[in-house]
Amino acid sequence: MPAWLPEVHQAQIHFNKIIYLMTTGKARFFTTHGFDLRHPEVLDGALRAHPARNPVNREVVTIHGTKYEVICSMPSPDGRDPCTVSVWIIDNGQTTPRFVTAYANPMKP
Repeated sequence: MPAWLPEVHQAQIHFNKIIYLMTTGKARFFTTHGFDLRHPEVLDGALRAHPARNPVNREVVTIHGTKYEVICSMPSPDGRDPCTVSVWIIDNGQTTPRFVTAYANPMKP
């Protein structure tokens, strides 16, 4: 039975993470799939949907908390729903997942 990101519907994504994804080397992956910095709420919604649609692929306990890696399709404006990796953490002493990063799945071209 697959594991899911705990408290997925309470997940937090800081706006600066959206800006980072859309203004760094990762931006090409997201813009190629129709995401646009002028509409950051679209990427925010897709990132929130990603762990709600896909089970956790890997869980790693660190000194800061437990990290969760989710891999598979993420809804995109262009409808191609690319295979994406998103990383979340539940910090020690917390119960709410916090978004860390996302990127193209290196195993899927």
